[in-house]
Amino acid sequence: MHQDEIIKQLQEQNEQLKLENELLKARVSEIEPLKAKIRELEARLAQYENSHTPPSLRRGRNRKKDHGECCVTLEVAGKGDLLGFKRGLQEAFAKAVTEAFGSIPDEMIPSDEDIEESFSAPGAVTYHILSDGNKVGGAVLAIDEATHHNSLDLFYISTKEHGRGIGYKAWRAIEERYPETRVWETHTPYFEKRNIHFYVNKCGFKIVEYYNMYNPDPHRADKEGLPGDGELFRFEKIMR
Repeated sequence: MHQDEIIKQLQEQNEQLKLENELLKARVSEIEPLKAKIRELEARLAQYENSHTPPSLRRGRNRKKDHGECCVTLEVAGKGDLLGFKRGLQEAFAKAVTEAFGSIPDEMIPSDEDIEESFSAPGAVTYHILSDGNKVGGAVLAIDEATHHNSLDLFYISTKEHGRGIGYKAWRAIEERYPETRVWETHTPYFEKRNIHFYVNKCGFKIVEYYNMYNPDPHRADKEGLPGDGELFRFEKIMR
């Protein structure tokens, strides 16, 4: 074959490859809107799925369930549920304080005002944690749709349900509900050894900051009455 013909043939093949490459790029660009649509539909489904949803229609219904294993799901809490949520959270926290200090202050901890502040924070979503359809805990999240840097503001499991793995399953359900999250953040008092073990050793968080008298939490500087002089650990989990 003549050299000119070889060059022409290679040029044609190169142009064909360029065309195929552009077609592939176009297909990739089409995939992203589809992924976004799927995430939107998942979020909409999550708003309607609750303890009254028939098992056959619940997400994750095809997962195998071991004998004796509980099914843990999330349900968006309504305004009428918030009082019960507060009391459940305060009871769980009171047990931890009693174990650490032998007694609890006269006032509720966290205070009603602090909890209600979390309920009404920007991007706040409040969930009941259900085990086989029964309310056994709750979580308040702060979701930032712009940065995908989300926060677990409040989280509790009823003391009667401790030791059954419900907390870990609930956290996994939260992660699955917000797959676009880049970073999760949370806090816990320094004396909450159960929580520290849970976040670090079970859920994969890392301690990134220790708030104390030498490094006060800028968001809690005006909060008084917290046990342990308000000393807290801040945790982060990098998702992607």
